[in-house]
Amino acid sequence: MQASVGVVAPPLADLTNRVLFNDLWRRPGLAPRDRSLVTVAALIATGQTEQMPFHVNRALHAGLTEAQLSEVVTHLGFYAGWPRAMSAVPVVQKPRPSSYVTCPVEMGGAPLYALVRVGKRWVWLRFGRLGWERHDR
Repeated sequence: MQASVGVVAPPLADLTNRVLFNDLWRRPGLAPRDRSLVTVAALIATGQTEQMPFHVNRALHAGLTEAQLSEVVTHLGFYAGWPRAMSAVPVVQKPRPSSYVTCPVEMGGAPLYALVRVGKRWVWLRFGRLGWERHDR
């Protein structure tokens, strides 16, 4: 979760990290890949494309392929509406980091920095107590 959320709404950042990502995403009923598929589909169906880049990366890390994500968008064109599917296309096709870096819920201490490749550019990600933020160089 982006660090700016922790500045504006610290309780929301805490609940997101602790309950959503630490509890709900680790429940045994669905594999992480399946949770990612459901989440990306829900975001497309409800038109919440702003949250999609994070979840598309997470889905790829969990084992979904680019072809499967494409199929989700196509399928939802019929069930959620053409405009919502079309709005998801640019988000799904955007360049993504070559590797997905996860942030432990409780890190403590100094922030952790990771250098990841996004398309042809290198980007610094700063992980801290409240989540992560991107620093382009």
